[in-house]
Amino acid sequence: MPSGMSAQQANPLGLTPAQQTKILNLRTKAQAKAQAIQTSKTLTRPQQMSQLKALDAQYQKDSMAVLTPSQRSTVLAKQNEFKAKIAQLKALTAKLQASMTPKQNADLKALKNAQTAQVQALISNKTLTDDQKRSQFQAIQVGNEAKFNAIFTPAQMAMLTQVTSIQAQLRAMTGQQ
Repeated sequence: MPSGMSAQQANPLGLTPAQQTKILNLRTKAQAKAQAIQTSKTLTRPQQMSQLKALDAQYQKDSMAVLTPSQRSTVLAKQNEFKAKIAQLKALTAKLQASMTPKQNADLKALKNAQTAQVQALISNKTLTDDQKRSQFQAIQVGNEAKFNAIFTPAQMAMLTQVTSIQAQLRAMTGQQ
C-alpha cells in the first residue's frame, strides 16, 4: 500500500483476500482480452469498440458477482455519484460554451494554438535540460494565464472555476491526480 494511505483508502470496499484475488484474476484476463481486441488486424474499429464494450460489461458483471450485497451497494452508489458528476460537468460545459461570443471563441482558439506552438517548440528544443523545460513550461502557463482570464467575463470565469472543480472531483473519484 502506498505510504500515507490507510487500509480503508487502499481497500475502500473492504475486500477479503479471496475477493481481491478473484477481482485481480478477472481484471488480468479482461486486460489480456482487451489488448488482443485492440491489436487485432482483422477487426474494424467499430467491431473493436463493440467487443470492448461487451468485454467491459462482462467484467463488470463478473466483478459484481464477487462482491457482497453491501459492497455492491457501495459500488452502485459510487457509480451513480460519478454519473451525476459527469452530467453536471456536461451541463455546465454546455452552458459555458453557449455563453461565449464568436470573438471569445476565436480569441480562445488563437491563444490555445499559440500556447500549443510554444510547448511544441519547447519539447523539441534539445539544448534544454528537463528542469529548464519544466521551468519554461511553467513560465508559458503563467504568461498565458492573464490572457486566458481576460477572454472570459466574471460569470464565465465562475462557471470555468466550477468546471475545473468538478474535473478535480472526478479525477479524485477515479484515483487520478
